[in-house]
Amino acid sequence: MSGLKLSSYLRNKLLDASGASLADLLNPSAQGTLGNGSKLLIFGGPVPAGPDSATGSATLLCTIRNVTGTGSDYNLNFDTASDGVMEKLSSDTWEGTVSNAGEMDATFFRVVTHADAGTAADTTTYARLQGEIATSGQVGILSDTKLTHGGKQQIDYFSISLPSGS
Repeated sequence: MSGLKLSSYLRNKLLDASGASLADLLNPSAQGTLGNGSKLLIFGGPVPAGPDSATGSATLLCTIRNVTGTGSDYNLNFDTASDGVMEKLSSDTWEGTVSNAGEMDATFFRVVTHADAGTAADTTTYARLQGEIATSGQVGILSDTKLTHGGKQQIDYFSISLPSGS
């Protein structure tokens, strides 16, 4: 199983002197961070080496947003972290419509900012998370990885965890 991968920009922001926490970088009120209009992109095809890499020949299958938002607030919202885990707000509905032609297996996801298409190579501008998708044994688990054009894809549970220090 491969783990969740953070972009160079996101890792640098976590380590720089500003003291930004992962929660700060995912907070919808912080301009330019993942929470500010962030979306979860689901791709099919070859998995890039990491979130800094271009997606190459992979196909964007679905864009997931918080559909319980109002107006321009379709942010992916996270609950307060506990025991090294930050989870999707259970009251939010994260959903998108599959827009690829035909049927394709989902292979990886990226969480990106509203301004980031999530497909080009980038190491200095955008905070990104990337993980592989499967029905088991990966960071992204879907009950069925085969996504069909026009179908709805809902994400009921999503969490980000950091390893313990012990």
